[in-house]
Amino acid sequence: MRKAMRLIFAFLMLILSWNTHAQEERLEGFANYKFGMTIEQTKAVRLDAVETPCSSKLALKCFEFYTIIYGEKASIRPQIYRSTERLEAVTVTFPIELSRCDALAEKIALQLLDKYGDTFTKDKQNFTHWYFSGGGSVTFTWICIPGAELGAVIVSYRNRESL
Repeated sequence: MRKAMRLIFAFLMLILSWNTHAQEERLEGFANYKFGMTIEQTKAVRLDAVETPCSSKLALKCFEFYTIIYGEKASIRPQIYRSTERLEAVTVTFPIELSRCDALAEKIALQLLDKYGDTFTKDKQNFTHWYFSGGGSVTFTWICIPGAELGAVIVSYRNRESL
């Protein structure tokens, strides 16, 4: 069953990659979060966002709140980096419910393909990246562990210097 889902997902990625989209030149941020915001500006975007421990060593401060994206519950984590003391990344994590990892990964992948088009690269089996010529990147990560009912579906939005 897992192998069949992978084949279906790979086929959908191939089919959708034929669809041409005009990609934005630069990724400015995610939703109302714009890269380069100060800590105060970042906090002001969502008053319900709470400060939370950062998992990245690059991050000075992280905030978190929950919302619905693409019809799915998601944790949003804006990250202020130590090097700039500005907003440099936003991570969106979709919680995995039992037996939904592959289906959720496919749903999010289709949404990202529709939004960012066919100019993606894959550097590992479950890592897909969209790089923007004027700076910024989107990374889609999905890891589903068969039989364990565990997994992760994550979309990371990062500020990057011009390519």
